[in-house]
Amino acid sequence: MKRMTSIIWIGLSLGACSTIPESEYQIAEVYKSLGSRQCEQIDRTKNIVAMKQQLVQNQIKVLSSYITDDGQIRISLCGASDGKIVVFKIPANKIQQAQTFGFQDLNLLKH
Repeated sequence: MKRMTSIIWIGLSLGACSTIPESEYQIAEVYKSLGSRQCEQIDRTKNIVAMKQQLVQNQIKVLSSYITDDGQIRISLCGASDGKIVVFKIPANKIQQAQTFGFQDLNLLKH
């Protein structure tokens, strides 16, 4: 009986330590245009770092990031947008805050 009481006490104690909100576990993906153009070379790293800093400086934790395209068909023309975007994985409860800085919900981009 003493052992069972200890197990129950440990279980209740661990459950009380869960102070991280559920939305902190849920991940959202937001994106912003990389600003790159066809036939032009840009420093992608510089742009990505600047975007990440914008999120982090506003208390939005960046879990990971990657470059992809927006899925839109484009004309092949030097100087035209190449459609590259940077996607950041952030806590779902921060998506509206990220939108105030020009980031968009990736789910709205997908068809």
